[in-house]
Amino acid sequence: MGYGKPEPPGAGVADAAARELFAAWQEELDARARVRQLAAEPGALAGLEPEEETADLLFRALFPSQRMALYRWLLQHSQSMPLLRWLGAAPESVLRDFLDTLPYLLRAGQERANLDFLVRLYRPALQDPYRRIAAALDRVQLESLAGRSGNPELRRLLRQRRDSLASEQKESNRGVEVESVRVPGWGNLFGERTDLMREALAALREVAALDRHDPGGAARQLALVQAAEQVFMVGWPEDSLALLVQAYGDFLRRSRLGDGAEAAAVYRRLDQAVRTVLPLYCLVAFGTGARGAAEDIYRTHFPQLNLDRASLGFLGLYRAWVVGRETSFILPRAALVDFCAEAGRLRPGDPFVAVARAWSEGEVGPAGLQVCLEAGAERLARRPQESFVIAEVARQAAVQRTAWIGLVAEALLDIYLALWRWVPSRRFLNQEVLDSLAPGLGEESRRAAQRAVEASLQGTDALVGLYRKKAGVFLAEGGSFLLDALMAKVLGV
Repeated sequence: MGYGKPEPPGAGVADAAARELFAAWQEELDARARVRQLAAEPGALAGLEPEEETADLLFRALFPSQRMALYRWLLQHSQSMPLLRWLGAAPESVLRDFLDTLPYLLRAGQERANLDFLVRLYRPALQDPYRRIAAALDRVQLESLAGRSGNPELRRLLRQRRDSLASEQKESNRGVEVESVRVPGWGNLFGERTDLMREALAALREVAALDRHDPGGAARQLALVQAAEQVFMVGWPEDSLALLVQAYGDFLRRSRLGDGAEAAAVYRRLDQAVRTVLPLYCLVAFGTGARGAAEDIYRTHFPQLNLDRASLGFLGLYRAWVVGRETSFILPRAALVDFCAEAGRLRPGDPFVAVARAWSEGEVGPAGLQVCLEAGAERLARRPQESFVIAEVARQAAVQRTAWIGLVAEALLDIYLALWRWVPSRRFLNQEVLDSLAPGLGEESRRAAQRAVEASLQGTDALVGLYRKKAGVFLAEGGSFLLDALMAKVLGV
C-alpha cells in the first residue's frame, strides 16, 4: 500500500495522450528539418511523390523562407492531379505568390515546362498574375495555351499578348519578320546561323522583359548568361563577353536571390560561360598575347570567378609555339616542355598532353598526329581555342615531313574551316595556312578554302557594295563564304 497522494481519475490517460502529442510533434519537427535539408540541395526534392500530403508537408516546412524550392517542385510535377487539387484549394495569397513567381521559375528551368495546368487554375480574380505570366511566354506557348482553354476570357488574354508580341518583334526588327528569314546552308559549329540568330534575339528579349519585372532575380541573371551563350554560338565572342561582364556586375550589385541554391546556380552558370567565351575571344582579338589578356580580363572584370588555367595553358603554348617557330625550323620543344609541365598537372589524362610530352622528347610520328586530329575535332564546340592550338601544333609537325601532310591535310582543313565558318577571322584561315596544307588537299577542298581566304581579303566597302548590288550572290550555293566574310567585317572580327 502506497503512502503517496492518490492520482486523480484519468491522470494516466492524460499523461499518455501528452506523451503521444509530444512524440507526434517531435516527428513533425524532424520531418520538417529533413525537408529543409533536402531543399538546400538543387534537385533533391524532385524524387518526392507528387501527393497532396507531400505538398502539405513541404508547405509547412518551406513556406515562406524556402518557398522557391516548394514552387520548383510544384512546377516539376504540374501535371499531377493531386497537386492541381492542392493548388486549387490553397489560400489565394499562396496561389498568387506561386503564379507571380512562375515567370522566373520558367526561365531558370533547364527544360521547357508543360504549362497546361494554367488552363485548369485560371479564374477571373487571377487576371493580373496571368498577364505577367503571358508576358514571359513566347508566341508558340501563348497559342498552345489559348487553344487548350475553354475560357473565353483567358483565350482573349493570351491571344492579345500573342498579337502584341508579334507587333513588338516586327517593330524592333525594323519591320522585318525575322522568324521567316532563311539562308539555306549558312551554318556553323552549332547549327544554322539564322536559327541561332533568332534564338539569340529571343534570349535578349527575355532579358529585357525580366528587367521590367524583377531585375535582380535569379531568372533574369540566368537569362542574361543564356543570352551571352546564344550570342557566342552565333559567332560573336566580343558581344558575348560584353554581356557576361554585365551579368557578373549585376550578380554582385543587383542580385536579390531567394536562397543559397539560387546564388550557387547563377554562379556556376556564369563561371562556366566565362570559361568558354573568354579564351576564344582573347585568341581572336590578341593572338599571341591571348593568355596575358585573358588573365588581365579575369583580374579586372571577373575577380571572384575561377581562372581556367588548363585552357589558358593552351594560349600560352600558342604564343611560345609561334615565337619558337619563327626562330627555328625544328619543332620548338622548349614550348612543349613548359606546356606539359603545367597542363600535365592540371589535366593528367589529356591525350594531347601525352602526345606533346612525347614530341618534346623527340618522339614525333604519324600516330601522334592522328591523336591531335581527334582531339582537335572533339573540342571544336566545347573548347574551340584548344582545337585551334592543337591544329597549329599538328600542322607544324606535319609540314616537316612531306609524306605526313597528305595524311592530315584534309582533317586539319576541316578544323580550320569549321572555326572560320563560325568566327570568320583570318587567324583561323589565311593564305599561309592554306599554302602549307595544299600539297595534301584535294582540288574541291582547296577551292573551297581559297574562296574563304579570298572573301576574307576583301575590304568592308567592297563587300557591302557587292551585297547591295548583288545580294543573290551571297545567298547562292557557295556564296555563304561571302556572307561569313561580310558578317566578320561588319562586326569587326
